[in-house]
Formats: sequence, C-alpha cells, structure tokens
Amino acid sequence: MTEKTEIVVGKDETLKKRHIGTGTFVATERMRELINEALDSGRIAYGPLSQQFERDFSGLHGCKYGILSNSGTSSLHVALQALKEIHNWDDWDEVIVPSLTFVATINIVFHNRMKPVFVDVEPQTYGIDAALMNLAVTERTRAVIPVHLFGQITICNCFFR
Repeated sequence: MTEKTEIVVGKDETLKKRHIGTGTFVATERMRELINEALDSGRIAYGPLSQQFERDFSGLHGCKYGILSNSGTSSLHVALQALKEIHNWDDWDEVIVPSLTFVATINIVFHNRMKPVFVDVEPQTYGIDAALMNLAVTERTRAVIPVHLFGQITICNCFFR
C-alpha cells in the first residue's frame, strides 16, 4: 500500500514523500500442514506434491500442462527461450526491459542470445515508461518484459505489432 505524506519545504513548495512497503506474510494452519507433509515425505525436490500442484494449476487455468520451476529466473528463461523457438527469432533480436529491475531480467535475455534494450522507468510506480518504451521499439524488437517492483503495478501497453 502506498501512503502519501506532504512535506513542507518552503513557503510555496511541498514534496510528496512515499512509503513503499514490502508486504506482510501470515502462514495459515493449512500452509503449515502442507509444508509438514512435504518435509515428512523425505523429498524436498520435484516429486508427487510438485506433480499434483502442476496438475491442479493447469486444470485451474484450463491448460493441458503446468510446469513448476525452481525460481522466477528459471521461469523467465524458459518462457523467453520458448518464444524465441516458436517464433523463429534470431540471435541478438531485441527485448525491451526496464532500466530498474533485478539482474535476472537482463541475464535471461543474454542467456537466450538476445539483446536487452533498456528503457527508463516512470517515477510513480517504478515501472517501464510506456511513452519511452514506444520510442525504443525497432524492427528487431521481439518482446517487452515489464517488471512490477516494490508492490507497485507497472502500467504499460506492452503489446505492439
């Protein structure tokens, strides 16, 4: 949640100070049961519980398959790799990324032999600036990876032809 507080700087000037929270977490009793079930199984890597999650998740979303990965980085890497393969993108085609992001966003672009194109972020949500993004699109642009930071939603129309 974003809270705004006005700070008086001078006679006619005010600045808005924002608090960016990182959220809270409360484990429910059901969560604790599932964690204990996984720990009691003697298997903390991919196994029956992971497979059940994939089936449940894909069913919930009406998909034939659901694939669990070990991290968001791995998920992004495989997603970009699949898009590159399916759409026959060339090595060093461009992927637009925000200039303020976690390093994994950039790494997965390089690991797929593509070129990251950095676009500055807008100051309210720290998301990619849509106007600047549109200026960065070239004939070699194949994708945009919007990143939501600090609990703020990136507002951009990342669809183009």
